[in-house]
Order: sequence, then C-alpha cells, then structure tokens
Amino acid sequence: MKVSDATCHVKPYATHQMMITKLQTYNLLEKAKEFARWLEVLKIKMKSDNWFIGSVRIPKFDYKIQENKITIEAEYMFGKQLDTNSASGWRDIIYNDMVDVDKNYGFRDYTFDNFIIRETRPLGINEPNWTIAYVDLEAFCQCTKVDRIDCFKRHYERWML
Repeated sequence: MKVSDATCHVKPYATHQMMITKLQTYNLLEKAKEFARWLEVLKIKMKSDNWFIGSVRIPKFDYKIQENKITIEAEYMFGKQLDTNSASGWRDIIYNDMVDVDKNYGFRDYTFDNFIIRETRPLGINEPNWTIAYVDLEAFCQCTKVDRIDCFKRHYERWML
C-alpha cells in the first residue's frame, strides 16, 4: 500500500493522506506464516465488503512477510479512541456486527483502544460513510462465535450485567 492509496482528506490549505506502518517480529516462523494467512483472508474479505464488517469500518491495508517479520501498512483512521465514557453506546453495534456472527473467523480483542469513533470529523474524498472503525488487524484469526463472545465479555463485563 502506498500513502496515496489512503483516503484523501481536504483542508482549506491542503489535502493530506496518512497511513501507519507496523512491524511485527515473531519468535517462531510458523506463527508469522499463520498470521500472514489470516491477514490474507481478512484482506480478501474486506475488499469484497468495501472495508466493512457490518457497520464497523476496517482500514484499507496491505502487508509483506519476510521470514519471521510482517510489515503492515494501513490507512490511518481519523477519530477518537473508544473509552469507558463512550463504550456503552457502542456495545450493541460491536456485539452484533463483530461478535455474534456465524463465522469461523473474526477478531478476538475488543479493548477500547482498538476502536476509533469518527465523531464530527468530515469524511475524506470518496470515503464510505462510517462512525466506528476497528484497527487491531492482528487480532483477526480463526475462532468460533463462543470464543468471540468470551473475549467480548471479558472486555465489556461491566455492561453485560
């Protein structure tokens, strides 16, 4: 992915595009290969779904693997991280769109800082309308609905009562 592939945001004085580069170095080559396989599944799925899981936006990304190192280049999602004050308002959307789905793969980390809320920030040029995004791409893996529900409850147990 090149930075020019990221969403273009217009300001009165300039346009800008941003992306994040993340390097992950695995202790075991097999773990790196396994993670790369899941990134490929996610990338194919997201391209076909216009970079959404339900109403949750996933950043456009690409990756490279070299031995036990994976470099992820992902579109920067402008907004504010979810926090304890705002999380309860998003619980049902996150649960319905990401957790309680009949898939044998998904995300397993529902910590607040993995979610970005767009708030009143304007959309970029040709950017699809979104209000919440999920940015922890390495949390995508093979997992059951029961696994995801257990992970979700650990992060949101105070709202699950």
